[in-house]
Amino acid sequence: MNMKLVDFNVLFDQQVRTLLWQGCPDAAGMKEEQFLRCVEPLGREISEIGQVPDGYIPFLIVIPDRFVPLRKQMAMLRRNGGAPSVSLNPDALKNAEGVVTKPVPYLIFDVESGAATRGAAPGECVKRFRQEGRCGLTVEEGMALVTHFPETLGNHYIDLPGSRYYSDRVPDLWLCDSEPMLSFSWVDLANALWGSASCGRRS
Repeated sequence: MNMKLVDFNVLFDQQVRTLLWQGCPDAAGMKEEQFLRCVEPLGREISEIGQVPDGYIPFLIVIPDRFVPLRKQMAMLRRNGGAPSVSLNPDALKNAEGVVTKPVPYLIFDVESGAATRGAAPGECVKRFRQEGRCGLTVEEGMALVTHFPETLGNHYIDLPGSRYYSDRVPDLWLCDSEPMLSFSWVDLANALWGSASCGRRS
């Protein structure tokens, strides 16, 4: 995908429409107009985006767990008529050390889906990201990636090293019976089918 050819305003509107179509306002306990008042101001931030590397996503709208609980977000990821599943305790998830995110909708920029780090352990990817000035995606940010670019999981599975499950495990998203599953792996475990997704910055 050459995102240089995509108008950023069109991409933003597409993401907002996807969230509405999936039922985010109801899941957040809001009317559609209230929900739009929370997300539409984010569109002003895309004017600051510079050149985007080939294969990277310019930005994603992220819905935090405190805004829409993770289980509800997972239910929205249905692909083939089945049921997305969660094989971990969401209460045991937390941001990795040094990762700060907002409790309201926000944007992440310059997103790499994990294709570039396939076969590398999440812990090694975190070291690489620090050297590059990048950030591993959190669970909510990974869900945003799969929400707006669902084809990603058909290409590779996603480690999310911006979050931790308990203290020494990393949550991940993959396909089980053709439907997304949120589970976990070990921070030092590498698998050729998995890659750690990252972003350049958060709003």
